[in-house]
Amino acid sequence: MRVVSGCRIALLGLLLLVAACGSANTEGPLQGRWFGPSLDGQGRALEIDGSGNVLSYSVNANPTGLYGWIKQTDGLYYVITWVEDVGGELEEIGTATFLLGTTGNHAAFYDIDGSVTALQRGATTWNPGGYFIEDIAPVFCTGDTWFLDNEGVPLGSARSQMDVFGDASYAGEDTDGRLFESPVGEVLGVDDGVRGIYYGLYMDQFRDSDADLTLLMTPDKLFVVAFANWDPWELVDGWVGVWELQDVAASAGP
Repeated sequence: MRVVSGCRIALLGLLLLVAACGSANTEGPLQGRWFGPSLDGQGRALEIDGSGNVLSYSVNANPTGLYGWIKQTDGLYYVITWVEDVGGELEEIGTATFLLGTTGNHAAFYDIDGSVTALQRGATTWNPGGYFIEDIAPVFCTGDTWFLDNEGVPLGSARSQMDVFGDASYAGEDTDGRLFESPVGEVLGVDDGVRGIYYGLYMDQFRDSDADLTLLMTPDKLFVVAFANWDPWELVDGWVGVWELQDVAASAGP
């Protein structure tokens, strides 16, 4: 495994202190339109009002007909409850997960059909300039990793960080002691240059086999949702990274 630099470790400790003290943005309203790319290559959007009601949810600008409300479960972890009117009474028909980023303006979202999405508050469309490998390499990402159970429900989170180097290889760690990196000879590549989707392979010291790693970038190119899983189409026994892009990595190589 690569050794993460001492300055990165020190910064991770500082982020832990900030997280412990709280953030003015993370407890505030989620009001606004949220839009971004999903794992299945589609654009998904939520409209949330100031009272926590989810007024609409659309896929590729097509309304799904789903609506409901969003409620904070634990820290940056929110749950959306979908409802429908049955005989004049509202009945719950499912839930979705909403994992807020540390600035309060980005989030990871996955719905009842299991498609992970990177959302940006206030965005309405893709970045018109497109997305390139230079948008993700080199960068330094920090935020939270959320670990999933066999039903895709978050078990808990850990502060985490990742360096993407100039050659598009990467290495990172979290406060649970997990060290991860791209396998030798493998690097990230652009999977969808219109929607901001990057793909590569993933490995850590707790697994005997490689996984798939997908990075979904928001339209402002300031946030990514990382999805690492040994079955790329199932939210089972993997993790979701909710990461702000902080700065350019110090070196142009591993």
